[in-house]
Amino acid sequence: LSDVPYVASFYGQDAASDVPNNPRTYSYLFEHADRITVLSEDMLNDLETNGCPEGKTGIQPLPVDTNEFKPSQANKHAAGSVEIVTVARFVEKKGLDDALAAVKAVSGEYDVCWRIAGDGPLRDRFESELIERGLTNVVEPLGLVSQEEIQKLLTEADVFLLPSKRARSGDKEGTPTVLLEAQAAGV
Repeated sequence: LSDVPYVASFYGQDAASDVPNNPRTYSYLFEHADRITVLSEDMLNDLETNGCPEGKTGIQPLPVDTNEFKPSQANKHAAGSVEIVTVARFVEKKGLDDALAAVKAVSGEYDVCWRIAGDGPLRDRFESELIERGLTNVVEPLGLVSQEEIQKLLTEADVFLLPSKRARSGDKEGTPTVLLEAQAAGV
């Protein structure tokens, strides 16, 4: 309706599963947008494989405020358990079920504590699994937390764990912002 540049941006599920499942919807977008931004080379390939013209896409990585997320000077590997932290929605593509199996495997041999910040539709099922696997003393679901609490969790963490995978629906990660924040925090 106007003569200004038209830019569309993709962030994850939209490129991974929405585009292939709704090609007619997106063909109009691909034809009319002046530029289409994605988070990664993988997303760029997903779009071009599903009809987006080559050369119309550009990678626009997510930024992280490195003034807010910086490595801790504390010696985190002193005495005590190894602090594992995850910040994620409880959905299939975050791979929390796989992480739970991994934490169970190492918890018999090592003193670990896995703290998970987040909520979502699979949280109740996950917490039932904790009870069934006898991991309520190892895994601590924290629910939703503030950005300040995420910063604190990352400062205290020895390890950041985010075992993303492709969901059965085809949904997959773009670039998880919290992964970049953990890297900036030196975890």
